[in-house]
Amino acid sequence: MKPDRSLTERVVADGKDPWAGAGEGADRSGGELRPIRIEKTFVSVTNEIKRIIFAGVLKPGDRLPSELELAERLGVSRSSVREALRGLELSGFLQVQRGGAGGRIIVDTIADSIGNNILDAIQMGKIMTDELTVARVEIESVIVRHAVANADEIDLLLLRQNIENAHEKLSRGLPAKDDNVEFHKLIGKASKNQVLSLLQESLLLILTGSMSRLGLNPGAEKSRKVTISHEAILQAIIARDADAAEEQMRLHLRQAMANLTA
Repeated sequence: MKPDRSLTERVVADGKDPWAGAGEGADRSGGELRPIRIEKTFVSVTNEIKRIIFAGVLKPGDRLPSELELAERLGVSRSSVREALRGLELSGFLQVQRGGAGGRIIVDTIADSIGNNILDAIQMGKIMTDELTVARVEIESVIVRHAVANADEIDLLLLRQNIENAHEKLSRGLPAKDDNVEFHKLIGKASKNQVLSLLQESLLLILTGSMSRLGLNPGAEKSRKVTISHEAILQAIIARDADAAEEQMRLHLRQAMANLTA
């Protein structure tokens, strides 16, 4: 295709051809036209499915149409649909359910995917555990300040119930590991900041994954200490004292990390 007359006229006027240098290895930093790159079909399918998820047309728990139906609706091959779906599963957007009522279900496990990637980086030696500890302390300290400012009555109720559930298990001599982890997730939700909450969930997944790989299983006594720290954090949130909440969170996380390695 030749450039239209308006472009040609501009070449004559300023002596610079906007089509020049558009080939491979050309400098892309200037304002020259660049060749249009055609997306691979499976990438277009992936983006279209993400679009309807982000638009709320499909929500967690909804089932996607079959590969054949998707291919027909989108006007592409089944192999392109299959490749797109495989990528969405790995990214944490979809989950396959087996059985007669199975299929691909919309899920929200993106935080898990992020956490698993970081956990793999730790295993590969790309990220040091000390760096992870610092990151968690700093991120959760910011989160708890937002929770102090934004937590509503439902958030406070859920946090109280969480601590009550933990004490109930501890009274029976059982650890309250799941409740202890859930407490931090509830604070993340109370912050009303989805980005901070996503980062926090990813770090929590890394923590629990590392504990599992190292064979660490905190007993009831360590879980009791954690729950007592959580009570102090909750009291600061209820009092709307951001400085006290941050101080308690930092102290708690440093003690928790020390307890894990003790």
